[in-house]
Amino acid sequence: MSAIWGIFQFDENSDKLKGMADIIRAEYDKLKFDKNKECQKDNFIMACQTGYITKESENEILPIYDEENNIMFVADVLLDNRQEIMDILSNTMYTVGQEDSDGRLLYNMFRLKGKDCVNDVRGNYVMAIFDLTGKNVTFISDPVSSRCLYYIKKM
Repeated sequence: MSAIWGIFQFDENSDKLKGMADIIRAEYDKLKFDKNKECQKDNFIMACQTGYITKESENEILPIYDEENNIMFVADVLLDNRQEIMDILSNTMYTVGQEDSDGRLLYNMFRLKGKDCVNDVRGNYVMAIFDLTGKNVTFISDPVSSRCLYYIKKM
C-alpha cells in the first residue's frame, strides 16, 4: 500500500516546484511508511511512500523514470491477479520474477498494452503517467476507484 504524489510545472517555471514539494513532503513525513522514494526530472516531481503489506512490496521501485520513452510512472497498487499478470508478461520481452512488486508488474503491463492494460489487471490501483515529451498527465484508476485520487489543475 502506498501514498503517491506529484507536482507538474508545465509553464517551464520551476522556481515554485521546490517550495511546493517541501510543503507536501512535510505532511507525508508526519506519517509512517517503510520506504520513501522521489524522482525529479525537469519541471516535475513524483513520489511514492510505500508501506510493506506484502512480501513483494519490500521490492517496490516506484516512481519509475523511463528515460527511453521519456515518461514517469507512479502507482498505488495491490494486484489480485499477480500470477496471471506474470504469465502474460513472461511471454513478452519483459523479465518477471516472483519477487517483483505489484508496481513493477503494473508498470510493465502499461508498457506492454498502454491504457488497455486495465482490461487484464484486477485489483486496487491508481496510477499516474507523465509524458514529458507530450507534456501531459494521465490518471488511471481501477473500475471501482478503490484508491483515492485527488488532483488540482491550476490554469
